Amino acid sequence: MALGLAPPGQASACARGAGGSTSHNLYGVPRLPQITEEKDTAAAIRHAGGLLGHFHASESDRGELGTGQVRWKKIFAALKEIRYDGWVTIESFATGIVDLCAAACIWRPIYESADQLAVDGLAFLKRHAAKA
Repeated sequence: MALGLAPPGQASACARGAGGSTSHNLYGVPRLPQITEEKDTAAAIRHAGGLLGHFHASESDRGELGTGQVRWKKIFAALKEIRYDGWVTIESFATGIVDLCAAACIWRPIYESADQLAVDGLAFLKRHAAKA
């Protein structure tokens, strides 16, 4: 069974309740629902454990990683603790797509350029993964 649910605390509860016991059943996303629904993102990651199969990295405002309210140090420590070795994908939104920006409540520029977001985001993820 594969579940595409966020936040991981809710998703792992659903997967475990449905008999999910194999790895790679769910993914976690530290983004708006995660920040507003999980009291402790790192604890939710630890709870998900081996069920965590794909991780989306997104800042609280969907902009540049490390510029918002996400507690990245704790998140990377939790990923290391559960021995997560899957993909970490940067999740942001294209600010040039007006309908998408309206639906995602993006009302101001969240990054300088998509290319720079990718370059800086990758460097950010590598730094935090190495320190964890």
